[in-house]
Amino acid sequence: DALQESFMRYFVARCSGDEISTPRAWIYRVMHNYLLDRIREERCHCAYRAHRRMASRQYQDIEGECFRHEFLLLIRKALTPREYACFRLRTEGLRYDEIAATLELTSGTVGAMVHRAIGKLQKLLLPERSKV
Repeated sequence: DALQESFMRYFVARCSGDEISTPRAWIYRVMHNYLLDRIREERCHCAYRAHRRMASRQYQDIEGECFRHEFLLLIRKALTPREYACFRLRTEGLRYDEIAATLELTSGTVGAMVHRAIGKLQKLLLPERSKV
């Protein structure tokens, strides 16, 4: 639904004469905002759904899921919100200029944020390597 909605908004914007210099970044930003709106709408049902999901997974790899969740929380705490956003988009394959257009930053700022994020994660995950 989010992908279809994003492309429909892109089509409407192009038909109305809007000039979009980086379509991939524009669609990503529209989809990101659309999904955030959907998450806000669904927040009240979240606890109920989580309870049902956990009940159906009671015999699956709960320990692995908890580890992954804790690992992601550790990463989010180590990085600033802008560093995390830049790093996440880079790991999803976006180029610096696309990330810059999505987050409304310059490419140089994106490069600095990604570099800083990688340095922080190296210190966090490989402490013996950062001492050298």
